[in-house]
Amino acid sequence: MSNVVAKTSTRNVGIDRVANDRRGTDEYIDHASDFISKWPLGTYKQPKTLSVDDFDKWLESRGILTVPPEGTGKQSDQWLGHLQRRHHAAKKLVLASTNRAKMERSGVTPFSIKIGGGVVTVLAPHERIATGEIPGKIETVLKTRRRQLRYLMEGADWAVLPEHERMRAETLNEDINDFEYHVRGHVEHLARKFDRLAHTIQMAVEDGRIEPVNGGINRFLADPTDTVDDDVHFERLWENG
Repeated sequence: MSNVVAKTSTRNVGIDRVANDRRGTDEYIDHASDFISKWPLGTYKQPKTLSVDDFDKWLESRGILTVPPEGTGKQSDQWLGHLQRRHHAAKKLVLASTNRAKMERSGVTPFSIKIGGGVVTVLAPHERIATGEIPGKIETVLKTRRRQLRYLMEGADWAVLPEHERMRAETLNEDINDFEYHVRGHVEHLARKFDRLAHTIQMAVEDGRIEPVNGGINRFLADPTDTVDDDVHFERLWENG
C-alpha cells in the first residue's frame, strides 16, 4: 500500500510542476489582473477590442517586452521577433488567468485573447471557442457547400456533366445530409445529458445537500444568455501554441 501511495504522490507533484510551468508566474497573474481591469470581457456580438499598438504599449509599460523603434521594417528579424514575443505574452496572460486558485485570490476574470487584422479582441473563453474555426467549417459545409451543390444539380449545366460526375455530386449531397442528421443527433444527446446534470445539481442546491462556494455552480446553472460576459475558464487555449 505504501508503494502505491508513494508512486501516486510523485506523479501528482510532477503534474503540479508542469501545470505551474504552463500557467505562468505570480508576475503574470498580476499582469493578467491589470490587463482585464483595463479591457473587460466582451462578447461575440459586442467584442471588446484594442489596437495591437495599444496592446504593445501596455506590454511595454508592464516591462514584458520592448517595442521596436518606429520605422522598423515589417519583414525584419527585429519585427518578426517582436511578433513572436507578443504572441508569447498573450499566451502567458491567458494561461495565468486560468490559474483558479491564484485567480480567486487576485480577482482575475478568466479571458481569452484573439489577435488578427491589427486588432486584439478580448473575449470570455466560451465566446472564443464559439468563434473558432470548427463551427465555421461546419456551417460552411451545411450551408454554403449545400447551396453550391443545389445550384449545380438544379441548373441547366447538370445535364452536360458526365454521368460519373453527377453520381459524385449526388453522393456528396447525401453525405452532407447524413452529416447534418448525425450532428443534430449528437447535439440533442449532449443537450439532454447537460439538462439532466443541471437538474440534479439544482435539486441538490435547493434541498441543501450542496452549498455553492464561489459562484461556479451558479454560472453553470444560469441561462447562457445571462453569463456571456462572466464564465469560468475550463479550456486550455493555445495548448499547442
